[in-house]
Amino acid sequence: MRIVFFGTPDFSRQIAEGLHKNYEIVCVVSQPDRPRGRGHRLMPSPVKKWALENKIPALTPSSLRDPLFLKEIDSFQAEVFVVAAFGMLLPENLLNMAPRGALNIHTSLLPKYRGASPVENAILAGESISGVTLMKMDKGLDTGDVYGRISFSIEGKNTEEIFEEMIPASLTLLSDLFEAWKSGVEVPLTPQEGEASYCGKYDKSSFLLDWEESAEILVRKIRAFYPNAYTFWGDIRLKILAASVKSPSDELPGVVSEVNDEGIYVSTGDGVLSIEIIQRPGKRAMPVADFLRGASLSQGTKLGG
Repeated sequence: MRIVFFGTPDFSRQIAEGLHKNYEIVCVVSQPDRPRGRGHRLMPSPVKKWALENKIPALTPSSLRDPLFLKEIDSFQAEVFVVAAFGMLLPENLLNMAPRGALNIHTSLLPKYRGASPVENAILAGESISGVTLMKMDKGLDTGDVYGRISFSIEGKNTEEIFEEMIPASLTLLSDLFEAWKSGVEVPLTPQEGEASYCGKYDKSSFLLDWEESAEILVRKIRAFYPNAYTFWGDIRLKILAASVKSPSDELPGVVSEVNDEGIYVSTGDGVLSIEIIQRPGKRAMPVADFLRGASLSQGTKLGG
């Protein structure tokens, strides 16, 4: 099974790594190097870095329609393309290049949450169940017919924890399909059924918590945007990595109503948010009890800028 793998972030890298243990990835395609870190140095994506470490050819085209890129991809004579969090739409001529087509691992139970941020949107919508879908790509946005799905509970989990569960589920779907093909079994494709929904990307402005919202919504945002949700304590940006909903308070939204080793209790538009894991700039994430040993945050403090 000769595979060209399309992917960019660490989630994709872990799928490529797992896949390559049993199948041959002959080339990877990833997004171009981006400036990262304080020095804004150009750095390869996790998928490209993994490929180079394993002496696998890595392509980073700025356009998937570039004739030279298409010619090079064709030269690898792949049987199938596998796409996981690549970040660019594949044009139709590329989709049809491999005999088995292009397979996409999508991190939702399609047709729900097509698009760029399905995990975040599932959390924000209050879903208790999500999962991964393996589909054969067509020219639409996540509209292709489905080979299989695996679902699991996402109740109370943040994005990092959910992606960790999605990696083995994705590898199971891919290996089951590939083993069926090796045995001469043609696995049927099933059209997507049900109401479709779409989701775009979130920018950094989404990570700032609005204390006028309810505690329940804020907890969802902390899980969805993990580990980037934050508030301000004066001019200090505090990341909030874990929190829960507590009973109502008479304080105004954003005002700390109580502080103890169990949590920093902040009034919201509806209910109280108990901050349980917090991170100051340049410091490690820590439980509130450890944070309070070196911080003078107290009852009556106003958070939020």
